[in-house]
Amino acid sequence: AGAFLQPVQLKKKIMNKKLFAVIGIAGAITTFIIFKVRQRRLAQLKGTAARQIFQLTGFRGDFLKAELLTAIELALKCGLAVRECDASRREASFKDGTDGIDPVTKTDQDNEDLVTSTIQHRFPGHAIIGEEASAASGKIVSTLGDLSHPPTWIVDPIDGTQNFVHGMPLSCVSIGLCMGGRPVLGVVYEPFRDELFLALEGQGAYLVSLELSTARRLFVDGVRTLQKALVLTDPGYERSEEGVSKMTSAYATLLRERVQALRVIGSTVLSICWVACGRASAFVIGFHKEGGKSWDYAAAYVIAKESGASFTTIQTTTAESKPATNETATSFDIFGSSCICAGTTSLSNQIRSLVTR
Repeated sequence: AGAFLQPVQLKKKIMNKKLFAVIGIAGAITTFIIFKVRQRRLAQLKGTAARQIFQLTGFRGDFLKAELLTAIELALKCGLAVRECDASRREASFKDGTDGIDPVTKTDQDNEDLVTSTIQHRFPGHAIIGEEASAASGKIVSTLGDLSHPPTWIVDPIDGTQNFVHGMPLSCVSIGLCMGGRPVLGVVYEPFRDELFLALEGQGAYLVSLELSTARRLFVDGVRTLQKALVLTDPGYERSEEGVSKMTSAYATLLRERVQALRVIGSTVLSICWVACGRASAFVIGFHKEGGKSWDYAAAYVIAKESGASFTTIQTTTAESKPATNETATSFDIFGSSCICAGTTSLSNQIRSLVTR
């Protein structure tokens, strides 16, 4: 029996050695990957990644280059904070009271403070509209005309805060710049997929994969009919009886008209960016009084417009809040609450006609 067991024991020893060797190699590979990731993150924090990313795109010339590099650098730093924060930094207080639905976290506030202080230092003549500062002061710029002078940055330090608070990996950082009364620069960073959306007015939009170190020019999917469209939407903070009734009625109409898919991802900024890159055909929000805010639209608007998307509103932004006509709906205002962003005007018109019945 001893003679029989000896080869078996020897075989086990050999197998164990091979197993330990495999484990050792796997450990070394894991350590190397972690090291490379940390190197990349360190480069992002030092700001060197912004210049490398710029070179991946087709942007040319020096106009807004300094502003774009700054926005990229800040978006990466803020995104890193979102991705790597612990549970304590996801704890939320609520802007609308104890049982509220509009959360803010320490990470939101720290991100906005970083963006604000950096922009004030590098571009001292520029104005800044930040979500958290606006909420704290209760003062929000309300018309596009107010942005005519000086150049104005519009910042959402974390869009999709509800997702962030609950640990859902669908949040992003949004930094937009308006000049001459219109959005001209957009940077959106989604840290969980390590994707960076960039756009400059007149120079196109790009999606940069930081993991792969690649960039591709963005174009919408070109879908023209509801029956072939994946439509994104978001109930947002609408909780009034009339608002919920209008919203559910609009959703029911889209479904009855056989929209191919209706989805909610919980981030207005990402929803518009996903239309820009062809992952969705359209995005619609703001069926009643509650909808998007300027920090939801500013950066994403430039990205989607430069990708070929069209923008309209469901309703006007006037004090009377009258429903928009076809004429008034053609001019999109980032300070309005409602938005239909679609890859084609044909699809946009179909959606608008259905949700305003």
